[in-house]
Amino acid sequence: MQRIVLNEISYFGAGCRSMIADEARRRGYRKAFFVTDADLVRFGVASKIEEVLRGVGIPYEIFSDVKANPTIANVQHGVAAFKASGADFIVALGGGSAIDTAKAIAFFARKAAPDLPRPLLAAIPTTSGTGSEVTAISVVTDKKQGVKIPLNDELLIPDVAILDARFTRTVPPHVTAATGMDVLTHALEAYTSRENNAFTDILAVQ
Repeated sequence: MQRIVLNEISYFGAGCRSMIADEARRRGYRKAFFVTDADLVRFGVASKIEEVLRGVGIPYEIFSDVKANPTIANVQHGVAAFKASGADFIVALGGGSAIDTAKAIAFFARKAAPDLPRPLLAAIPTTSGTGSEVTAISVVTDKKQGVKIPLNDELLIPDVAILDARFTRTVPPHVTAATGMDVLTHALEAYTSRENNAFTDILAVQ
């Protein structure tokens, strides 16, 4: 028997980024910890999320120290910054690295204070490749050992996924092509993997 756990809510459509504010206010969250990467800040993509938060008066702090293939130290820095910020929910914008970093930050923040309300985690992908915005996995690099560590826990699943097509249009054509191949690879992997045959089981149900 396979047990499939999905994220709570997904929004689809150009401009649906505005739903971040609606979800936060509806649930009573007050301050955002905005995780993204320096390039998205530099090129003005992150400002689209800042506009949403400012538009409804939600204060926020930006954490843009996201590395490609985030490291343990990178995540530790993020956890410390989140705790110091006084924020009670996390918004992630970017590709797999930014979203994986935010998921790991949320995971360890939740583990460190299990008696406190868990911070809401909303993920907005700018690429279509990883699917990190809806999965229970975050990959962190251990530079000392030279290995990638896959974290796998239901606490890593973002509560809200915002699939705003306007963000995927901001990436260069070669990134669109590369992440498209990533999508195909993940689909084939899910279908053929002997370790995870959930997709095959679903197809078998008629």
